[in-house]
Amino acid sequence: MKHGLKYTVDRRQFLRLSALAASGSIILACGPQPEAPAAGGDDMGMAEDGVVDVYVWPSIALVRPEGSDPEKYKEVQDYITEQLGIRPNGFVPPPGAAGRERLNLMLSSQTEQLDMFTGDWTQYKAAIMPITDLLEEHGQNILTAFPEATWSGMKDANGDIWGIPRLGLMGHTWNFTWFREDWINDLGLPFDSEQMTIDQLEGNMAAFQEANPDAVLVTNNLGSLEGCLLGAWSEYGRSRWYDESDGQIKPYQLQPGYEAFLTKMNEWWNNGWFHKEVFANMDFEEVLRSGNMGIHCGWYSRMTILGQRIFLEDVIPGMDFIFPLKMVGPMGLAGTNNANMTQAYMIPANSPVAKEVIQFVNWQYDPVRDNAVTAHYGIQGTDWDWVDETKEQVRRFDAEAGAAIYAGELYQGAGLAIETWSAPEDPLWGRHYDHIKKYVFDYSNGKMPVDFDVPYDGAAIAEQVPSMEDINRLNSEEAIKFITGVRPLSEFGDFVDSLYRAGLQDWIDAYTSQYVAAKGL
Repeated sequence: MKHGLKYTVDRRQFLRLSALAASGSIILACGPQPEAPAAGGDDMGMAEDGVVDVYVWPSIALVRPEGSDPEKYKEVQDYITEQLGIRPNGFVPPPGAAGRERLNLMLSSQTEQLDMFTGDWTQYKAAIMPITDLLEEHGQNILTAFPEATWSGMKDANGDIWGIPRLGLMGHTWNFTWFREDWINDLGLPFDSEQMTIDQLEGNMAAFQEANPDAVLVTNNLGSLEGCLLGAWSEYGRSRWYDESDGQIKPYQLQPGYEAFLTKMNEWWNNGWFHKEVFANMDFEEVLRSGNMGIHCGWYSRMTILGQRIFLEDVIPGMDFIFPLKMVGPMGLAGTNNANMTQAYMIPANSPVAKEVIQFVNWQYDPVRDNAVTAHYGIQGTDWDWVDETKEQVRRFDAEAGAAIYAGELYQGAGLAIETWSAPEDPLWGRHYDHIKKYVFDYSNGKMPVDFDVPYDGAAIAEQVPSMEDINRLNSEEAIKFITGVRPLSEFGDFVDSLYRAGLQDWIDAYTSQYVAAKGL
């Protein structure tokens, strides 16, 4: 479909798809705000000075929540306008759920213009436009920045591209098991940075508790625990799987080995290895500061950001954590690669400046790298510069408390491509970005989901499975009961029966039909 065609959006349909709460209007937070023009008319997007205005929702948490210093913001805006003849306008969203609600109000508005935002494109398909032709004509930097595996998540069954990847297939997130490094060294325990076994994990945890009876294993939620370890006892790990016996896609809870995983986790719970509040509202930083965390199975940034901050403070002298690239168990790799394929930068269907939006984003994806950092941190030479000619590290000049800064409202390059280019020269953030650069496209340490390249239509599935929330709740609540011993594992079969009573077959049918169509089975 050509980008010159006009689109219309059914307001009620959009509100249903985005689950917008019909509450009163919410104003934007403080900070420099663009004046979004009224929607409609042939001159939409064109200012009186002949410059095309584009309006973009922030793609990242701003460097400062309140937004940029107005003069700093205008410096960056003017610089980009001079470069492109396109004037970008950013927003400072309210925090949390209020920000998402405000975004949805703008998207469904007939009086405000918004030209780019982020989310799951399958959930917004009725309200956005395909951008295949736009990318081919104006987005060559964008197209070459991502591997083909990532682009597969942006395409529908006809091959049309609906967004620019925000995430994609990630190898760096939850499939690492972190061990207390100083304890490993002090106790002379085995550690191999390339590969370790579940048996070695158990041996190390037992030794940790023998040396420190308060030592605990921590995860940030059930999903992260499954993402790190489930593959050790199951063929597909934390992934939907294709059951060849009946030709159906099924949830990972139904694969052979899931009960064995729960059994092992229950054994660890009974050993006293898990922190007792690990599935409740455990304060990760408080536990880390206690000095009792021995193993962490969970989201990488818990260590690369939260942990690194505590390590730099030297709260517990010598404390740090390391991980093996691979954990393996009876069924092979314990981890599962995280397929978040449909998170995207999208252009609303009624945007009058779609071409200019792609040109603006393509400018940020210039492989010279200067433009992306400018959109993120400000003016080169004034707000930041490269540490050396390799352009591997960025040195910021305005990071001290109270400085007048540009906060990043115009940055539309957050994601797996640009985030692998360089890292801030900062002992805190440097570790985080180094981790991303090394592992984001390394899929060797986790099992590959069988349907990672199938962009499911989430809105269609939601319609076919009205009991989705009940199914998800059962999966989460009952698994935790099995692990903690509240429910005996002898009732696992009853748990599966309850899933079917809750509508699991509808779930299976919905996913199977789309999987079969995508794979041509």
